[in-house]
Amino acid sequence: MAAGSLPRVVFVLGPPGSGKGTICALVSKVFPYAHLSAGSLLRASRCEAVQRRLRNGDIVSSHITIDILTEEMRSLGAWGGSPHPRVSVSPCLRGFLLDGFPRNPENAWSWELDAGRRTETQFVLSLECSAKESLSRCLSRSLGSSARSDDEIDIITKRLALFERETRPVLDMFHERGLLKRVDSSRPTVEVFADVTRIFEEEG
Repeated sequence: MAAGSLPRVVFVLGPPGSGKGTICALVSKVFPYAHLSAGSLLRASRCEAVQRRLRNGDIVSSHITIDILTEEMRSLGAWGGSPHPRVSVSPCLRGFLLDGFPRNPENAWSWELDAGRRTETQFVLSLECSAKESLSRCLSRSLGSSARSDDEIDIITKRLALFERETRPVLDMFHERGLLKRVDSSRPTVEVFADVTRIFEEEG
């Protein structure tokens, strides 16, 4: 990353099954942004307390999630960090896609008080689809090779309710700040990605 520049951050939010991981993976191939999935990084954690909360569909504490995300950002060159020898980092990397974070207002406030002072929030991408579509996609995923430990109907239903109760206020907050970009993700991936591409091109 350019010396002295603040890392750009794009928060990518949406209900379970909205396609966050898929779209972020596509964006990172076309634009100079590294994809960091909060969920994947937490699932890789060896902390039993973290794993227990994930199995129950609960939100992991802000300080743990932020520590994990910022450490990963540093390992990719943010704030003068040295990339891990085994990690390939593009010299033109401009920012990070934070997939699935912040999940509640407390996450957002904690980020602003900590990493928010060392980053530039470019915008928030909201991938939107109905609860019915989300549930259908997650259940379909649970039958395939991409199944996750939390892809069970009871947990999915709890996560959907949690999204509406905890994450929806975060979207409202960023909307009031003029930072929210909404995309209908219930459509085929190629159509969703076309809209997302236009947003990134417009935002420079």
